[in-house]
Amino acid sequence: MASDVVAQAIRKCTQRKPVIISQGQVAASGGYWLSAYGSRILAGPSTVTGSIGVAFGWLYDAGFGKKFGMSSDLVKRGAHADIGRGIGIPFTGWQVPARNLTPEERQKAEAVIRGYYSHFVRKVAVGRDLTDERVRELGEGRIYSGITGKKVHLVDEIGGLAEAIELARADAGLKPDDFVQVIEIPRNKGLVNLKKQFSPLGLREQQAATLEFLNLISEKNGGPLSILLPGSYPGFEGN
Repeated sequence: MASDVVAQAIRKCTQRKPVIISQGQVAASGGYWLSAYGSRILAGPSTVTGSIGVAFGWLYDAGFGKKFGMSSDLVKRGAHADIGRGIGIPFTGWQVPARNLTPEERQKAEAVIRGYYSHFVRKVAVGRDLTDERVRELGEGRIYSGITGKKVHLVDEIGGLAEAIELARADAGLKPDDFVQVIEIPRNKGLVNLKKQFSPLGLREQQAATLEFLNLISEKNGGPLSILLPGSYPGFEGN
């Protein structure tokens, strides 16, 4: 659902302005779902992209609870009222279903999953200007590198965030010397804002991801670079 909410927001944005997608290291499955409506998609050579598919599994108690002296009980009304009910895992609030799905329940679950998959395929087809048949050929959970993704038209260009920003600048009709401010949202990532915590120590925050990346390059000075997860560019520079 989160991917679909973002995808719809991107689709609305593309009606008024270009939206350039930079996929980072991993943008598969839900990551590709929300990428599909972008004006252009950029990926790195080794980016994990694609994985157009929907997975489903059912975990149930097949003697696990009995081995640990655990049991469950309930009163139900209706053939499917006990689905998902079973022993509780301490301290988690999770329940392990006491039984497997019946053939009827499995059939209903499969219908829902196939419906989600068809919905996914249609979105990619519309966003990437492909036929449903072609998307299904590329789909079924298959993953691609950025290079292969470009060959099969799931990706438009090979590049990173810096290239995506330059493409967005060009597509927006900005001149080379026009001022551009890069804002990273949200600034606070996680429960603890380490950037704010460390600010009294004389460290300052850089919001422009391109400047952070250039800073990293200059510090390494031709040496090997670590693999950075999307959004984890260095956020500090000593004063």
